[in-house]
Amino acid sequence: MEQQDGHGDASWCVFANFRIYIHRIAIYHQLLPTCVPLARLIDRTKENLANNTKNLCNGGMYLDSQFLGVFNRSALAQIGIINDRQLKKSISAGELNRIARNWFALKNANPRVVAAIHIGARVGCLTGCSLFGIWVPRNTGIHYVLPVSRSRPAVTYRDNACLHRVRRLIQDPIYSLDECIKQVLQFHDRETGFIILESAINQGLISLENSRRYLESQTQKKAALSKYLCATSESGSESRVRLFFLLKRTHVQSQVQIDGIGRVDILVGRSLIIECDSAAYHSEYKRYIYDRQRDLAALSLGYKVIRLSYEQIWSSWEHTQGILSKALQARIHRKFTYIRRA
Repeated sequence: MEQQDGHGDASWCVFANFRIYIHRIAIYHQLLPTCVPLARLIDRTKENLANNTKNLCNGGMYLDSQFLGVFNRSALAQIGIINDRQLKKSISAGELNRIARNWFALKNANPRVVAAIHIGARVGCLTGCSLFGIWVPRNTGIHYVLPVSRSRPAVTYRDNACLHRVRRLIQDPIYSLDECIKQVLQFHDRETGFIILESAINQGLISLENSRRYLESQTQKKAALSKYLCATSESGSESRVRLFFLLKRTHVQSQVQIDGIGRVDILVGRSLIIECDSAAYHSEYKRYIYDRQRDLAALSLGYKVIRLSYEQIWSSWEHTQGILSKALQARIHRKFTYIRRA
């Protein structure tokens, strides 16, 4: 559902960002040296959110160094290191590692962020989006942001790295949510940008209205997809399949509740159900049995069900599109096929 203007939108943005911070506290608080109590970290997070409401509503959502485990020299005060003596002591004790000039990392710091700083880059684009909790396809590599004046580091050739060039780097190790999304829209195809935006909307990170503004500021071909954005797609796989049918000018809905079946991922036309399986979510045997019971229930009500695996959507997508196009040509999405009762 699209967010309203005014103070309601502001409070919504603050809540969304606070939810992400608390989630990362649970993951990363054990990375901090003992000099920073968790209670202090939570209080600082609340204060930071209260002071940056306007920036949050414009997409200016940031990940603090505490959550990434990577600090520049000026940010070390966040973990209680305020002079050279304390810094040397932390390095000697193994609490910190020097990863570049004036850059330091905790022992269990995020490896993607450490790798970026080590080669003089920053984390952004798809990698940055994934750190903010946005759905990103597997095996996309690490997306570094480098200044145009710097040559490509040799290490990136063997690390499945994708480099994006900017005029000047930021001081922080990772770009803001706003910048990461804009980099995806600028450097990648329109389908990838569309998928990232829908995931961000579904996660409550940005509003539908702001997402449309992002797309409308791009090329005409990319901007044309803004009218298709919605908040209901629960994964990038669903967004990709739904966009395929939309571009075929076919009526399609996401996360539809059907009596006698339950909620389905995608309903095409009147009678075609598409279920987008993921290896992580559908590997449990009980879930497998439940899904097959639903498929039979759908068949008994006249629906046709196509169940797509993650690999069919991402590894062999061209072939899958051909099969789905033939299904549309057969018009199986326009009519129910009822089973005769004995």
